[in-house]
Amino acid sequence: MDYPSTVVHKNCFAKRLAVSLAVLGLAACGGGGGGSSSPAPAQPAVTYSLTGSSVAPVPEGIVLEDGKGSTVALAAGDTSFKFADGKAYLAAGTTYSVKVKEQPKGYACTLDRSSAAINSNVNDVILRCNGPLTTTTYSTYIGNRDASWGYETFSLGSDGSAMVIIASELMHIDTAGVMHRPVLLDHASGVPIENLTVRRVVVGPSGLIYVAIMLSNTQSKVLRLTPTATADVYMVDELAALGDVAGMAADASDNVYVADRTNKVITKISNTGSVAILAGSGVDGRSDGTGSAASFEFNGFVQTMALDANGNLYVSAQAGDRSAVRKITPAGVVTTTVVSPNFSKMTADKQGNLYFVATTSTGVPSIVRVSPANVSDVLVSRGAVNFGTAPGTYKFNAIGYISDILVADGYIYASATNPIAIHKIKIQ
Repeated sequence: MDYPSTVVHKNCFAKRLAVSLAVLGLAACGGGGGGSSSPAPAQPAVTYSLTGSSVAPVPEGIVLEDGKGSTVALAAGDTSFKFADGKAYLAAGTTYSVKVKEQPKGYACTLDRSSAAINSNVNDVILRCNGPLTTTTYSTYIGNRDASWGYETFSLGSDGSAMVIIASELMHIDTAGVMHRPVLLDHASGVPIENLTVRRVVVGPSGLIYVAIMLSNTQSKVLRLTPTATADVYMVDELAALGDVAGMAADASDNVYVADRTNKVITKISNTGSVAILAGSGVDGRSDGTGSAASFEFNGFVQTMALDANGNLYVSAQAGDRSAVRKITPAGVVTTTVVSPNFSKMTADKQGNLYFVATTSTGVPSIVRVSPANVSDVLVSRGAVNFGTAPGTYKFNAIGYISDILVADGYIYASATNPIAIHKIKIQ
């Protein structure tokens, strides 16, 4: 049967359209026919930045690492840090863990909020660099005078207890940190001795205690306190009547050395009770020499006297000899070591290293060590901290005013008035 040409053309067009639609459908479904699709364009990875700050200016150069191989260096005085110069470089979901790569000398640096999986820019990592205070003894003053003065000076016993002078009164802090008022009895009569104005105290290696009491502006006495079987009860003997005692030290044999400010000499009281001048001419001066050929200028109070393991005595004064430390050998030979005029509160260790308190422009004290070769380094500075009200808790602040320092067994002991405490600082 013949069809009109227009009908044939329509049927052919319909067949071709059906085939084309079928092919397109297979291609869209990924089917046969050799069809393929182009990959979607790559999306950029999401990255974030990692930054933080220091609670106080860092004490010296510190390097931090992020746990992913990146580091950032902080210079002394910096208060903030930025890994990768603050650029976004950590992929979303990455776990960072910021650490101090190497602890700065004399400090213990820690980090808060230092580790997490990153999902936004991080700017709250906190760096704290604390002076290495390990323990501290807090005491409640139980005397009848102003406690805000703090400890004027102190000395340590071999058992870890301390004898302190607070408001010119002698007190004993036991190993538990409890303060006691000693009972003093005259050795000959047994009569109690009270109302002494105590200027200096030294605990000898055998446990004997030596104190200098003030009689007037130019007169003092040195007493020896012998412990009894009853805790905090001592028998008292008078050893010497001298001028104004401005400093005291005791050596390994219980010989006592006294800086006599009135008579401008260094006096030695032997363990047998004999009294002799070790060095000093009796007139103001700064001359080195042996015995009476040397002279001292004690216009101000001697802050501290200390001995090394060889029996060398070191003397420093608050005025006059303030910018110098006088070294006196057991034979009475006096030599001078010049130090900064800003140094005070001198003490010494067994190796002959000298330690000083130096106040910075901010009023925060530093503790400085000066070697026998006159090389100095700072042990505790702006990073020093107070413990909080409970042992083992930190409060980021300066130690406060330091009234006296001692060195023993690898530690610096510093008495302070804010709070009234004796801090024990590990020497690193």
